[in-house]
This record gives sequence, C-alpha cells and structure tokens, in this order.
Amino acid sequence: MKPANPLTWICALMMIASPAGAQEERFDADALQQLAARGSADAQFELGVRLLGGEGLPKDVPKAAEWLQKSAAQQQPAAMNAVGTLCEEGAGVPKDQKKAVEWYEKSAKYGFPLAQMNLSEAYENGKGVAMDEAKAVEWLARAAHQDFPQAQAAYAWR
Repeated sequence: MKPANPLTWICALMMIASPAGAQEERFDADALQQLAARGSADAQFELGVRLLGGEGLPKDVPKAAEWLQKSAAQQQPAAMNAVGTLCEEGAGVPKDQKKAVEWYEKSAKYGFPLAQMNLSEAYENGKGVAMDEAKAVEWLARAAHQDFPQAQAAYAWR
C-alpha cells in the first residue's frame, strides 16, 4: 500500500506539529523569516514547509528547499526527512534516490517515525538502496512502535 504523496505528508505534518498551525494564532511571516535568518532550525523548517505548500506565503519550491536544507544541516529531524522527500521527488533539488535514503536514515536515527517509514519503503522497494526485506521490516516496526498510525497499519499486514 503506497501512502499519499510525500510532499503532502510534509505539509500535513507541519500543520499538526507546529503551533503556527493552530487556528487561533496569527501567522507572522516577517517574524518567521527573521527567526529563520537568525538560524533557528525550527523556524527554517516551518518557513520551508510554508513556502513548499504556499501556506501564508507565495509557493516557492526552490526557496523552500533552501530553508529545509539549512534546517536539516542543524539536525532538525523533520527537516532531514523533508529534504529526503525533496530528493526523492526532485522538488527544488535534483532527483537523487540515494541522497533521499541518506536523509531518511539520518532522520530515522533521531527517531522520526515518518522517516523510519520512508526508509522502510526504500528498503522494501530497492529505491536508493539494495532491496532488504529484513531492514524494511525493522524500520517499519520502529515507526509502528511509536504509535505512528500509517506504520502500524502497514506493519499489521506483515
């Protein structure tokens, strides 16, 4: 079973995980851009996701990729996963399955369940790595054991 488009997951995750996604709070693009420019990994991630989806800012995939890469360079797990997705899709960066797997693995090692699931899919389908059913199940189990619903559903079918 193939999940929804990975870029959709990034945007959905951002809206769930970010206080800025809350209905009652106002979005201040200038403040977010200032925080990101000062080096806040979380602000860089949020700015990248907002630019990627056109949420509160004009959609700009290349700029989104730049901000997400800056955040990922600071080991922000969601950003590392997002950069992996950008590499997998070729959105704002050159398409590169091996780099996608590298980013998914970095994020997965921090315990980010979506990255663990993405890494599992890479091993299951041989995308960017050699097919390895044991590693696919291992990473899927890690995500499932963190109560990540999509991973739990996929793991239940194994």
